[in-house]
Formats: sequence, C-alpha cells, structure tokens
Amino acid sequence: MLVPAPDHLTSSRAAERVILHFGAVDHTATIWIDGQLATRHEGGYTTFSVDVTRLLTEPGEHELVVLAHDDPLELAKPRGKQDWEEVPHSIWYQRTTGIWQSVWMEVVSPTRVAHVNWQTDLSRLEVVAAVDIAGRVDEPMTLRIRLTAGSRQLVDDRVTVQEGRQHVLRAFRLDATGLDHLRETLLWTPEHPVLVDALLELCDSTGRLIDRVHSYTAIRSVGVRAGRFLLNGRPQALRMVLNQGYWPESGLTPPDDDALRNDIELIKAMGFNGVRVHQTIEDERFLQWADRLGLMVWVEMPPAYQFDATAMHRVTDEWIQVIECDRSHPCIVAWVPFNESTGLINLADRADEQNWVRALTALTAALDPTRPVVSNDGWETLGGDIIAGFCYTQFTDTYQEINGLLTADRQPKFPIEVIAAATRGAGTSFYDPFQIAP
Repeated sequence: MLVPAPDHLTSSRAAERVILHFGAVDHTATIWIDGQLATRHEGGYTTFSVDVTRLLTEPGEHELVVLAHDDPLELAKPRGKQDWEEVPHSIWYQRTTGIWQSVWMEVVSPTRVAHVNWQTDLSRLEVVAAVDIAGRVDEPMTLRIRLTAGSRQLVDDRVTVQEGRQHVLRAFRLDATGLDHLRETLLWTPEHPVLVDALLELCDSTGRLIDRVHSYTAIRSVGVRAGRFLLNGRPQALRMVLNQGYWPESGLTPPDDDALRNDIELIKAMGFNGVRVHQTIEDERFLQWADRLGLMVWVEMPPAYQFDATAMHRVTDEWIQVIECDRSHPCIVAWVPFNESTGLINLADRADEQNWVRALTALTAALDPTRPVVSNDGWETLGGDIIAGFCYTQFTDTYQEINGLLTADRQPKFPIEVIAAATRGAGTSFYDPFQIAP
C-alpha cells in the first residue's frame, strides 16, 4: 500500500505529528513504513495507533506494509465464532484474518487532547470529563470544555493545565446551572436518545488555539435491583436481539457506514430496543449510531477456545482495552466477559475455571462500576448481575445458520410490522409466517 506524506512535512507546520490508526487487525500485526518498523500489536479485536512522523521525513509516496499473523489452529487467543477449519462447520463461521476494520491517518498538534472518557451521575445530574493530553506541556495551557444539548448551553468551563500535567479531571453539576427542572428532557433512552455535545479546546499561554476536539456524552444510568433491569432508575423491559455482525460479501467487515446505520434502524423497526453483540467487538461506528439512534448494547468478549495461562493473559489484555476504548458510549448497558462457557468446558466441576470467570467478572466491575456485568451469558453463572433477559436469536441468517428474522442480505422473512407487533406484545392476533406462499 502506498501512502502520501502529508503536506505539513514541507511547510511551516513541520512540528505536527502524523498518527496512523487501525480499527482492528486479526490477530497480530507488524507495521513497516519504507522498510522501517513502525509498531507491533497483538489482539484481533482492539484498536491501536502509532505516531509515524519520524518515518515520513521525505515528501511523496511511502510504502506501508502490514503483516498479519493469525494461526487458525491456535486456540488460546480470542477468536469468537471464527472457525479453525478451512470450511466453516456447525456453528462456526469464516475466519477474519488480517485487516478487518478501518485504517486512516490523522495530522495532529504535537500537544493535543488525546483521549476523553465521559461518565455521568444521574443522582447528582453530574457529567465528569477525564481528559488525557499527549505531548509536552512546557507552559501553562488553558483547556476549555463546552457542553450543549440542542441549542441550550449547559457548561462553559475553563481550567488551567499546569506545566508537566497530562491528565485533567472535571466534574460539572448541571442542576447548578438552573436546569434541574429540565432533568427529564436531558435523559438518554432508546425512545429519546438525547445526547450532550461537547467541544474541547486547548490553548497555549498566549491564548492561541492548538487543538480542538468534538465529542459527546449522554445523561443516563443503568443498574439492576430486585430482579429488574433499570434505566434511569426505572424498570426497563429488555427486548433484545442477538447480532453476529457478519455480512455476505465481507464477513465481519461492514460494507460502509450506511450499512451499520441501516442495521440499527432495522433492529428498532422490528420492535427491539437492544442488541447483544455476539462474540465479536463491533466497529465503533456501530456504537456511535446506537448512541444517536437509541439502541441499548450488550458488549461481549470473543472467547478463546481453550483454558490455560496464555488464554487468560490474552483475553484479559484485550478485554481491558475494549472497556477502556468503548466505555464512554451511552448505548452500552452491560459487559459480558464470557459466553456459554466457551473455552471452559469443565466450568461446572473445575475450581480454576470457576475462579477465572469470577476474577474477570470482578475485574470488569472494577474497571466500570457504572454498568451491570453478565458473567457467563447463557450457561453456568458465577457472580455478575444478570442471568436472563429477552434476547431473540437472531437478527439475520449467518452463513449456515438460517434462524434469522432477516436473511443474510437484510431482507425480512415476513413483514417488519408483524415482527414489531410480536416483539412489543401488541395485540392478541396470531400470525403464522409459514402460511406465506414461497
């Protein structure tokens, strides 16, 4: 692959940095530019980035080489529903070897807002921003954070970033701005997915803007009490569908952004308010559309197929990265570290396997105490907060599994409005799809 050197390398903006981003490469990736090593990464479901500025010293095109290694017979790595055999069999599907999510380059300021993690506290009507700053902070800088909901300004905050400081934590009580009476209008729900838009600006000591980042969050809470799932403190029925996330023409790689949005619109049109993403980590664009369109998401870690120290290390490392990357998305309402005892065939009898499930479940709750954890979705339950919910299997046909409400190319097998009526429990009439003429 040939990539151009950005124009800034031959201009007065030569201090800027060039960042190369990978959505996901399965399973290990080694990256070279013009024969020089840029980075290595292990983990087929996690995003990674590398600063390649030092390798783009000359104008013109440069050679980018990505070597992906994914041994089909290696079972001690997270692999989800990917088959180890050449021809998919039983309930396993085509492998996803190589680059399967987006690759892009970004030109950024040498000192910049590198990451923002959002949390909200509904009981206090509070928004918390944890901001990581990359690069050198050699002088006091100003970080401005503005929060808006539609045309309403909620927060306009400025904080001084002292020399040498790389992390800023700010908490904003929205009721202090006189908006407590608008509490209900600010809450995110599947029916009314209200988002709070955020603008972050980093300025140097002279007031010169050096970085600007657009982001968003939402005010909502999730939890479990007395056997019920709660959204914003109120019981919320889970009407969910399992989604494998495969496409006939491209496997786990979505054809484009519109295809992801269309999937969510179809799911909602069928009367579902949530989706269990099954044994894969979705493209972050899927989560962005779920945030905006109002779809609750269970995020499920793709399992390894055997139990040993190597598998535990790999699953733990990737799962931590997944949570850190995606936890700011308001659509995510539950974490699922294990699925149906996959890779844990002796879970009912072996103490070490049981301890492993309990340990990763507890670690998940420690990394994010704001969401319920489903310890082992579908089979033996050890710890966690939820053991059952309304989740229909499944959204679409997937290769040899033809139990979808839609075909693999997203065509309904019977009218969408009939599916929606059944999902929502509307009416009492009985509809038999098998009476439809072929």
